[in-house]
Amino acid sequence: MREAGLFKPERGHKWFEVDFPGVVRRKTALLRSKDIFTPFLEPPLVATSSPSAATSSSVPSTDSSAFPSSPDAVISVAETAASSVSVSEEQKQVEEELMGTKQKMRKKKNKKKKKGKKTQEEESEGEGEAELLSRFYCMVAGDLRRMSDVQARLMKEGLSPSIPTLVLSECVLTYMPADQSQGTLEWVAQTFDEATFLTYEQTVPDDAFGQTMCKFLLGRASPLIGIHTFRSLQLHRQRYLNAGFDSCEVGTLLEYYNGSLRDDERQRVEELEEFDEFEEWCIKCHHYFVLTAFVSKSKSKSKSELESKPETEHLVGDCWAGMKALLPESRGTDMDYTGSERADVQPQSLTTPHWVHVPSLESSQLSRGGHSTVVFGGEDSQAVYVFGGFAGYSRLNDICRIRVESGSFSEVEQLQEIQGDVPTARMFHCAVRVDQVGSELGERMIVVGGRGRPQSPCAITELYSFDVEAMHWKLHPLTITTSPAAKAEGTDTITDTAQNGRWRHSLTMMEEGPLKGKLLLFGGRNFVKDRGFTVHDSFFVIDPLALSLSALEVEGPKPSARYSHTATEIDGGKLLIFGGRDDLVTFNEVWIFDSTSLTWSQVVCSGVPVRPTFGHSACLLYQPLFPSPPTPSPSSSPRTTTSPPPLSSIESTPFLVVIGGCSPHSRNDGLRLNLNTFEWTHYNFEWASEEAPPLSPPSLPVVSNTTIPSTSPSATELPPLPPAIMLVKHSMVPIRLPRSLTTTTTTTTTTTTGPNALLFVGGGLLCFAFGNFFNRPLLFHC
Repeated sequence: MREAGLFKPERGHKWFEVDFPGVVRRKTALLRSKDIFTPFLEPPLVATSSPSAATSSSVPSTDSSAFPSSPDAVISVAETAASSVSVSEEQKQVEEELMGTKQKMRKKKNKKKKKGKKTQEEESEGEGEAELLSRFYCMVAGDLRRMSDVQARLMKEGLSPSIPTLVLSECVLTYMPADQSQGTLEWVAQTFDEATFLTYEQTVPDDAFGQTMCKFLLGRASPLIGIHTFRSLQLHRQRYLNAGFDSCEVGTLLEYYNGSLRDDERQRVEELEEFDEFEEWCIKCHHYFVLTAFVSKSKSKSKSELESKPETEHLVGDCWAGMKALLPESRGTDMDYTGSERADVQPQSLTTPHWVHVPSLESSQLSRGGHSTVVFGGEDSQAVYVFGGFAGYSRLNDICRIRVESGSFSEVEQLQEIQGDVPTARMFHCAVRVDQVGSELGERMIVVGGRGRPQSPCAITELYSFDVEAMHWKLHPLTITTSPAAKAEGTDTITDTAQNGRWRHSLTMMEEGPLKGKLLLFGGRNFVKDRGFTVHDSFFVIDPLALSLSALEVEGPKPSARYSHTATEIDGGKLLIFGGRDDLVTFNEVWIFDSTSLTWSQVVCSGVPVRPTFGHSACLLYQPLFPSPPTPSPSSSPRTTTSPPPLSSIESTPFLVVIGGCSPHSRNDGLRLNLNTFEWTHYNFEWASEEAPPLSPPSLPVVSNTTIPSTSPSATELPPLPPAIMLVKHSMVPIRLPRSLTTTTTTTTTTTTGPNALLFVGGGLLCFAFGNFFNRPLLFHC
């Protein structure tokens, strides 16, 4: 705090802190043991012992002459243990679960007592200093549920409401019932003549990460009691305004990180350790927010001044200017993750998409992420092979197989007795299907790249092929070829670049055009000793027959370096790249590579706005194009749509289907890009209502072990995507099920062909300290 300029004892600043009695004792011992705190504690120093209720809070102060360059008082609310806080009526279920957890913990404590060991609670009640008082620093015990007592104690030690004050709150209010935490906010807004409230807390409890987080903290007897009352950032902002603050700015931690920190500072932070968990970081930061609220009783301030940024803006950096630069002006701070942003979105095409669970695929073998999935076979008989990835805290090199026979899904089979050159355990590799490798004929799965540890990339000059009939792996070292022009110009860098390895790259088997039968590898991440992590825009051609690798020489503009993008072959032997990120920027660009002219072109698309995203999945599907459905009347339910008018014809259209991924403002997106018009539309499976989704996922249709539903649900029965799904680090493959979309009119009957469903395997996150979450197997009928 001192280094940041928030705490300057030489200018009369004073810091107040309120915490548990036991915590105060431990902090007192810590402060005394660190010489760095000595200038803040002396002189004079008074230590007393006084019982107090359980809650945490802290308060610093500064001189009024220094304001606005620094505040005169700062109130910092530290993390609080809320197990002793009474639960409101609306959280009865949480209270019952909490009581069961407490009983288990009490039994453990009783066992420790019998063994003669002191519990943490007993130790906190022992001897020690329960208050720490000095000229610049004051730490006392207090209870935020009784703010009148806290106020009296702080004012006794010199806290003055008449001088500018900064209040810091870190993960506190959400541990309290909403009505009691609201009293804390009202106390700040009504007590101080000029104050800024800066808070950092959890939010978004209803999706997969939020449920995992809430369940973990409940198990630790520290439930997030207030998080379900304020489910969105808009509601948090409104509660501060309702409490009496003049203005309020709020954004997710990710928006703060991307919008406020300088690029060089972000790069410095990301280079501190071997970090590759970008999906976890992105989604975790969706679930924490930074908020500043400002109040001033000065009669000299105009309304426009009060609505502007608080004078203490320098204390929290140029946060909001950076955040607002990322957002359209019309959105302001309304980042409602319950889906209100989609309430007015009407899909341009109606495909009655719906999700179904597949109970026969429920297996711990599929609880993995960063793996690959390849489909073999035709419409009547298909086999899905899942290779590698990570599960829990280990990387994998096993293969699981799923058979689909006439719409019946077999149980997951982990292949045994696999022979040959088995690849090392890896994740973020690429796998495709080929019919021949070198002189060897027969269906094979090709695996290229990936990584073990982030500092152990797998070389893309090593091509592994798996014979699905013989269940045999074989390693094929690739010969690196260089063009005569590159050799003559001395620009041959392929050897150094290629052998360093890749992960999070793309690998696409071309089925048409001059490069038919070749594999195109683009982008990816790499680690090189003495150079650290690097992101690439390199473009390689792998010939599986000649077993060679060469750089693809392209003239003109091209996509910038990126990873975790998708590359999909579209009609005419062209390759479409969408999304991805480098170490600082996430993209929403669409680039197309023409294999005939060997040129890249960036496509400007129309339709709904598409957010930058990475870690998504994409594929090419041919789907019927329906006329736009009528807009629901205002009186109708936002989750229901009237049936479309009768169709006179249905036309099969190529679409790029994009689902899932991470982006700054959304989760579980579903998009379609019409490749004839290059218009984006939304799949209508997000929450389409202002009301928050239920705490438990809605019931979904279930695929039996023997049959697939022959029809799609009607628009009025369309179930939304359940919140307990995390579509990152998953794999998505198109499959064909025995279900045709047939429409009969007076003049025509049309039946779609090709894949009509998407199988989602695995995916999920290591939710940091909260535990792991892996998706259940899902089918998306499209």
